[in-house]
Amino acid sequence: MTRIAYLVTSAREMTLADGTAHPTGYFAEEALKPYERFTGAGFDVTVLTPGGQPPYADPYGLSWFFHYPDEDKDYLASVVRTFAHDVDDIRLTLHQNTELGLAAARRVAALLQQQGCTAAEAHRIVSAAAKTAWRQDRQFADVLAPEGEHDGSPGLTREQIQAEVDAQRADSQRLADERKAVTS
Repeated sequence: MTRIAYLVTSAREMTLADGTAHPTGYFAEEALKPYERFTGAGFDVTVLTPGGQPPYADPYGLSWFFHYPDEDKDYLASVVRTFAHDVDDIRLTLHQNTELGLAAARRVAALLQQQGCTAAEAHRIVSAAAKTAWRQDRQFADVLAPEGEHDGSPGLTREQIQAEVDAQRADSQRLADERKAVTS
């Protein structure tokens, strides 16, 4: 069996320029994904730290907004590529993914398909709305279903769209909670 030595940090805090301590550690999403893939492929993985202390996950990195279901991440990437063909041309921030609700793009596209749109039509509508939300710093739900209009979104209300945004956030929270349990 192939063995892998997997090095992560055990640091629990770092000293900032002003002398105050700030919590730190490994970023759970970045460390757990490869670990899960290695073990899933049958490798014998030994986790090591530079000082021999137990690994420690950065508490901030365990927040829900860092943990999207893979299918939501993949769909959002396909949406962003419609208006950012070169990765260097765009920067999607946590604010845009979370506070504006863009991470729910796949779920809103599924709603559109339930309303009769083809997958391609739903993707086009969601992509246009995501681009507008990103450029204008507006809520995804507000762009898709503005007050009194539907802006190309057949029959979706702001409440329906917001329910999908909320469901995506709840799934992200569940993933974050699972990762907290694994890292504890």
